[in-house]
Amino acid sequence: MQLERPKPHRHSLIRITLLVALIAVGVYLLNRSDEAAKPVTPTPAPTRTASSYIAEAEADVTAGKLDDAILAYKVALTLEPDNPAIAPPLVRLMIYQSQGRKDRLIEALRTAQRAVRATPDSAPVQAALALALDWNGQMLEAINAGRTATQLDPNYAEGFAFLAEAYANGQNWPRAQTAIETALKLNPNSVDAHRVQGYILETQGRFGEAIGAYQRAIGLAPKLAFLYLPIARNYRALGNFDGAIIQYQKALELEPARGDTQDELGYTLYLMYVAYGRQSDLQRAITALDTATTSNPDYASAWAHLGMAYYSRRNYEDAIPSLQKAIELGATKIDYYDTLGLSYFYMDQCEQAMPLFQKALAVDPNDLSAQGGTNLCLGVTATPLPPTRKP
Repeated sequence: MQLERPKPHRHSLIRITLLVALIAVGVYLLNRSDEAAKPVTPTPAPTRTASSYIAEAEADVTAGKLDDAILAYKVALTLEPDNPAIAPPLVRLMIYQSQGRKDRLIEALRTAQRAVRATPDSAPVQAALALALDWNGQMLEAINAGRTATQLDPNYAEGFAFLAEAYANGQNWPRAQTAIETALKLNPNSVDAHRVQGYILETQGRFGEAIGAYQRAIGLAPKLAFLYLPIARNYRALGNFDGAIIQYQKALELEPARGDTQDELGYTLYLMYVAYGRQSDLQRAITALDTATTSNPDYASAWAHLGMAYYSRRNYEDAIPSLQKAIELGATKIDYYDTLGLSYFYMDQCEQAMPLFQKALAVDPNDLSAQGGTNLCLGVTATPLPPTRKP
């Protein structure tokens, strides 16, 4: 008798199916937890190249962000210290942004010198060295470097431009004129060539023509604040104080924290006070000069001009520390010694005043202000003489 195999129960099949599914889910979850426990390997960030920083710097220059451009060029130079394309524009910007500070000019010169040691046969590098030497007062060395640049590349406009600037500072006008004409012929769109042309004209007292040359430079690079300063300076030389102030204000719109611009603006307002006697101009001068010293506490000229303005307002208490600061920072004009000495005199401190008058007389024995101040302290005269020179 054959026994019939019992048929599986339907509920048993369901239970088996569920069990298999649960096992599969468990295995999946275990695998996921193992993957989660593994450390995540970060995607490596791409390393920036020197060329990317150069491109960033060039864009900053176009936008007028020169301090940012300097930083970008410096980073590029650390990545590729022997790249002759980096040092020349960096040196130019460092000089134009130096705001008259000697330490910044020296840094620019050292940068140019290192570049020359690395690539002595580069015309742009030699031209940058010529510019740096010239702005550091080494005119003969600058001329030699400029000549080297023009010999290495007779088609490099900036080489002739910086050579022309060095010739102008040496008052060799014929050679300066020949060199700048060559630069402009090689590249009529060279901002540096038009700037130097303006400088050559300015140093010859041709202020109106100089303004035109500087304006052509601005037409090529309207967002470079430093280009507005020589235009203002030439307007001031022509006695056009209002025209000068407009140019300083344009520069400050581009670089509000630029200390040398605030100083020049304040000094121009001070000269307006001297010319017209308006107290409002003197107050505006003090405000601008105070801003200049705040923006750049190491700018000797601003402290000196601020001290002169305080003295003109008979505020001797503030004139003394301002002029002292200027002299400590390297200001050496006789008027600063005279005015500081007279400020001490009015504060009944002749023991402080006399050494200052003596310093002034050591430079110029005929200085009337120092002579008058000395006599005042000695009780010889009753009325002090004003400074004999403008600050």
